[in-house]
Amino acid sequence: MSSDPGYADQARHQAQQILSRSPYSHPASSTPRPLAGLLHAVGHGLDVVFGPIGRWLKHTVFRPVGSGLHSLFGAWTLGVLVVVAVGFGVLAAALLVRRRSRIAARPVDRLHAATRVDPSAIEEEADRLAAAGDFASAVRLRFQAGLLRLEGAGLVAHQEVQTASQMSGLLGSPTFDRLAERHQAVTYAGMVAGAEDVQSAQAGWPQVSDEVERHRTLTEAGQR
Repeated sequence: MSSDPGYADQARHQAQQILSRSPYSHPASSTPRPLAGLLHAVGHGLDVVFGPIGRWLKHTVFRPVGSGLHSLFGAWTLGVLVVVAVGFGVLAAALLVRRRSRIAARPVDRLHAATRVDPSAIEEEADRLAAAGDFASAVRLRFQAGLLRLEGAGLVAHQEVQTASQMSGLLGSPTFDRLAERHQAVTYAGMVAGAEDVQSAQAGWPQVSDEVERHRTLTEAGQR
């Protein structure tokens, strides 16, 4: 090692230049951090409470599942997970839309029930058609109006989803059986209707209501 004083001064000068540059020249930050202790304590508390659970899930659930998926799909694992997530999202959206559609349909159903055609209007149209000679259409409309009147009086429920034979067994009305038989013959069998069929419907449907009420009263009395 050289003992030249000039060499020592030169070395000190070079050392001072090195220490005056980055990263040695930056002093320690003096920015105050008043919440550092509190945040550290909160983080430590969360780690104490949830850390064991998170580590348990990682080792017993996530890692085995991830390893299994990777062994099955290899490099496609991430793509498979994305597809599965999108599929669940689409399914959830479809279920939500279906539920909202059902909720939205309820006011519409109530509106249809509230705006149901008045049987009197149907009977007036039947009379107009009968006067014009269209007795078959008049018979059909008279039958429809009669069913609506029975439903409006609470004597039958949901008549539109029941066949005439099913209603016949429930109503216990011989007049209804006769009118329903003639209605089916004209509407479905193509038999020719006449003015007498319209007159029979006009006179018969009020009798149907009376017979149905009588049959219901007798049935309820027999069940007691």
